[in-house]
Amino acid sequence: MVSRRDSGQALPIVIGFLIVFSIAVVTVAELTSAVGRDSKRENSHDAALAAAEGATATALSVLSNATRPLDPATLPSSSSPEVDTVEGGSVSWYGTLSGDAWTVRAKASVRNPTGGGDLIRTVRLQARVGSTAVNPAWNVAFASSTGCLDVSGSALVQAPVYARGDLCLDGGAHVAGSPIDVEGTVQILASSAIGASGAPVPELHVSGGCRYGASGPFVTPCGPSEHVYASAQDQVAAGVVKPPADLAYWYKQAAPGPSRSCTSGSFPGGLDNDAAMNGSLGDVDLFASDYSCTVVVNGSTVGRIAYTAGSPGTLLVDGTVFVDGSIVMNGAHDVVYSGRGTIYASGRIELGGAVSLCGAWAGGCDAAGWQPATNMLVLVAGSATAAPGFAVSGSAAFQGGVYAVGDYAQSGAAVVQGPKVAETISLAGGVDAAYPAYAYLPPGAPMDKPVVTVNSWH
Repeated sequence: MVSRRDSGQALPIVIGFLIVFSIAVVTVAELTSAVGRDSKRENSHDAALAAAEGATATALSVLSNATRPLDPATLPSSSSPEVDTVEGGSVSWYGTLSGDAWTVRAKASVRNPTGGGDLIRTVRLQARVGSTAVNPAWNVAFASSTGCLDVSGSALVQAPVYARGDLCLDGGAHVAGSPIDVEGTVQILASSAIGASGAPVPELHVSGGCRYGASGPFVTPCGPSEHVYASAQDQVAAGVVKPPADLAYWYKQAAPGPSRSCTSGSFPGGLDNDAAMNGSLGDVDLFASDYSCTVVVNGSTVGRIAYTAGSPGTLLVDGTVFVDGSIVMNGAHDVVYSGRGTIYASGRIELGGAVSLCGAWAGGCDAAGWQPATNMLVLVAGSATAAPGFAVSGSAAFQGGVYAVGDYAQSGAAVVQGPKVAETISLAGGVDAAYPAYAYLPPGAPMDKPVVTVNSWH
């Protein structure tokens, strides 16, 4: 039997137990509720991130399927972003084009399930357009004609060569570049040669065989008897084709160009004389006087060309420029350019005299210092009838890419360092120098449907 005294002593213990138990129950309930709130909040955060990532994926898909992914109008702008509704909120996104690179920004906003402000997540994607891997013609001296790619006189070719027709050497010409791809035959006369006995070219691919002299059979493999020295060779050419040039498109879209004039500054004589692509400007010298021309769209600079005379002078090119005429650069101008861009001429292009147009400078074009991944200028000659459409002569020097709708001719003591793409190529003298590898063509360079490559996503 429990005494009243014992009962009195037990009561505080029971009350204390009940208090502790109640506190524990409340704590567990609050912890459970907090975990639930955190879980809901985290799920909403994840939903916002997924929405932002989905928006950048949509932008990337638009770019990848666009015929002209370097058109600034391909994606919505920062001043007029795309806004899409998602479950529990919305996502806005837009793209900014700079040169050959797009930056896509997406911002998703989702309701906070626990109250308070909306949950916001952002994603940024950076992508570049126009890999040289799309068309290997931009890695070589490329002649699209089924006739001869002619190398003659004292010409020295240190760059890779691709001939869809024949490769024809005469005089004392020497081809030392690699790889050499020839879909037709190799024909060698006089003291010309491919490689040398002590310095063979690493790769030679000749479908139709080689011949030394004006008659006789073409033989495979090619060897010293044919004045050919190669470490490795086969009869399989790569099957490369000439990338297309869309002059009509760039006449309208180039900035600066006939249809998109300078927002600030000016180009001497303008970029066109009328509203038709007809060469109305005649001959244009890019170095006749100082100038600066910039085109701004939606607050962003989409193209610029600027020249300042000096020793050397400087030429800045960013984006794609179109001149409705021929570009003729002669005299004794020394010019070093910066930026990545393409200059179109509806007519022919000539570099002659002692003009030097270089991507790196060291008292002249710096062959070792030029980095086309950083500074790369492509010149496009649009004439299909001028003979030739693109010419480099005298002691002229050029570092950059050459594209001729028609023919390309190099003579004298000219030195050209960079890829060349033309219908026919004639190298009657000078040096066709080797150049560093580069992964991306500058904006506006003629190419097949560009490839969009993601550089970063965070």
